[in-house]
Amino acid sequence: MQTLQKKILKKKNSFRKDFFLKKKDRIGILNIKYCRNNTFFTLTDLRGNVLFSRSGGDLGYRNARKDTWTAVMENVKSITRKAIEKGYKNLYVNLRGFTRRNNGTLRRIFRSRCSVQRVIYRVPTPHNGCRSFRKRRK
Repeated sequence: MQTLQKKILKKKNSFRKDFFLKKKDRIGILNIKYCRNNTFFTLTDLRGNVLFSRSGGDLGYRNARKDTWTAVMENVKSITRKAIEKGYKNLYVNLRGFTRRNNGTLRRIFRSRCSVQRVIYRVPTPHNGCRSFRKRRK
């Protein structure tokens, strides 16, 4: 999170920039974390303070239904609506985790009235893969 803030805020003491902007022009960071059985959405300001968060369980879904397509889309819809209400129209989207719903989620965010400034993928894949098995003796 610290590196993302450093990339966004370039000048010294410019973390107060978000505070002085008009309510319409505020910039927020939308963190999306895909887990095995759930998807977590967190809206933060540039300082990293959590403004709003949602997950599949907040909508009343339980167990495997929390990770369904409808649960993810309803969460995207509610969190973008909440971001616009609070004045965060410009968003940086930070995606963590690996799932097939990445593109659909992004499409839904682009369709909302929020303007996406940057999309950052953080996929936890190893650089060189797992260690290979030892070779069989001849």
